[in-house]
Amino acid sequence: MNPLQKGGGVMDTSHLADEILMKTGALLRLGLKKKTNSFVHGEGFILNYLYDKGAGALPSELSAAMQSSSARVAMALKNLESKGLIERRPDQKDRRRVIVTLTPLGKEDVVTGRARVNRRMQRVVEAVGEEKAREFLSILREMLDAIAQMEAEQDEI
Repeated sequence: MNPLQKGGGVMDTSHLADEILMKTGALLRLGLKKKTNSFVHGEGFILNYLYDKGAGALPSELSAAMQSSSARVAMALKNLESKGLIERRPDQKDRRRVIVTLTPLGKEDVVTGRARVNRRMQRVVEAVGEEKAREFLSILREMLDAIAQMEAEQDEI
């Protein structure tokens, strides 16, 4: 009998789900290391968000995208501004609002960080082999599609 099945053939997936969560968390923590991990969280998230958007953003937009408090975003923006990676300017349409944009140094930082992450992931792919990496990516896409479908169904309720 398959160890994932119980008496009536019903699959118990709770331990499998736990292991998937633990292993994907470990992949991100260990695979990307602290320096690279910061690239996709916190300040790095802000830089990447602005780079991908190709335009400025309001701090409230950044806070919503990060699912973080406005105080945390404000602190991150202060740090990024002190490093010369972003600048904050009054919105031309509404001078009470502030628009956050990348500086040329900020854009360069994103490009360099993405290249570093890509090189590290290339080494991981080489270690496991292209076929297994493609299989993993296919499964990951299916899982993300399933999550998106569940969220869409949840929105309908």
